[in-house]
Amino acid sequence: MGSRALIDAGAASDPIRSVLQLQTNVAAYPFSQEWLKRHHPSLLVLWGKYDPSFALPEAEAYQRDVPDAEIHILDAGHFALDEKVDEAAALIHGFLAKHKI
Repeated sequence: MGSRALIDAGAASDPIRSVLQLQTNVAAYPFSQEWLKRHHPSLLVLWGKYDPSFALPEAEAYQRDVPDAEIHILDAGHFALDEKVDEAAALIHGFLAKHKI
């Protein structure tokens, strides 16, 4: 049974489902990047400095596609929003207020 079939059948747990969907996510990156370049949305990126899965240059790459993006590198790992709750909340609140969202 392929990964898509496992997901569709509900046979994969949430963590496994996330890993199995990673291929689909990676395949969508070029589409996402093109959309960002074309639309230049208000964009807030919060990134963990010590994330073993996603390197810092990946966070900074968002600024190439959306020059006005706010990029914040947190002193955290992959789960930066969980590790730095207060700092993340303040950044999110400030971003939403600034953009009147």
